[in-house]
Amino acid sequence: MADVARLAGVSTATVSHVVNKSRRHTPATERRVHEAIEQLGYVRDPFARSLRTRTSGIIGIAMSAISNPYFATIVQEIERNLRGTGTSIILADTHDDPVIEDRVVEDLMSRRVDGLVLAPSRSPERALRLAARYGGPLVVVDRIDTGIDCDQVAVENVEPVREITAHLLDLGHTRLGMVTGIPGMTTSEERLRGFLLAHEEAGLDVDPALVRSGRSSSVGAREAVEEMLDLSNPPTALVAGNNAMTIGTLRALKTRGRRVPDDMALVCFDDFEWADLFEPALTAIAQPVRAMAQRAVEMLNSRRSDSSIAVRREVLRPVVAHRTSCGCGGVAPGRPARPGGLHWENTGASGHAPHDAGEPGSATSSRSPSTTRSA
Repeated sequence: MADVARLAGVSTATVSHVVNKSRRHTPATERRVHEAIEQLGYVRDPFARSLRTRTSGIIGIAMSAISNPYFATIVQEIERNLRGTGTSIILADTHDDPVIEDRVVEDLMSRRVDGLVLAPSRSPERALRLAARYGGPLVVVDRIDTGIDCDQVAVENVEPVREITAHLLDLGHTRLGMVTGIPGMTTSEERLRGFLLAHEEAGLDVDPALVRSGRSSSVGAREAVEEMLDLSNPPTALVAGNNAMTIGTLRALKTRGRRVPDDMALVCFDDFEWADLFEPALTAIAQPVRAMAQRAVEMLNSRRSDSSIAVRREVLRPVVAHRTSCGCGGVAPGRPARPGGLHWENTGASGHAPHDAGEPGSATSSRSPSTTRSA
């Protein structure tokens, strides 16, 4: 910085202000500083800055972002919301494995990140203790847990699956199969609860053989669906618990020569960009990813400014991208929506619900633990 100041004929303070855009100077002065920076190849030293300011300018993100496209989209949206603020991100993939999760959270803490965004595994207790000991801002995303005393933002899981399962029941299906996620994961359990609730309201029992874990993966879902198809009385409709398991489900059906929806109706949780390109187009629950990422960043920033504010827990409401894989030809559900129910977006066979589906106005918020709406 001293070299830049000498070459530009200004003080080091002026160089600092120009680089950090913390004070305006004349265009001529700023031009001289930038020309000196370019000539000398000067770059700021973030480590020296972090020692001086006791901040790193880095947000840590721990989630299974590489192995799950849904989380990759959340990371992309978090980065977009941080862009232009001088804050960078470090991404660590947990692979939804508690052991790996502990290691990556500890590693992020050792780098003195200014905040942490975590999509917890099925057993996040040690990772959360590590984060609490670190003492910095923590936001848990995707999976709400009222036993965790930190800011959280997630998506409603029970009601969407209840509604989409009820839609299949209304179409005359009585043997529905569900491919669930990793056992013990809050999202897996909540989505299964919605599936069971729809049957209970219809006065139907659920055959346990028709509920199988796809382990939140494509391979696991393919195996689960093939097992259901091998039953003497297989299902006539399927509910896939996430986007990866939807792919595995489709592979299993293709291998066995089952056509959707003629031989097997199919609905899924997680809309994705190419869901409308399948034939038939997939009826899917679209999560408000942009809204969730935006709220996570807002929670982090406000907590960084004031650590004494009350803990916030918010559950966002998704929409149903209603297409044709459910077998109804895109006709809206016949039953009236219950109060606070989901919006059905009739996208047809040639459209998809965007990642900001349902925002603004579809978020259900609770700003204090006493009024938390848990999924």
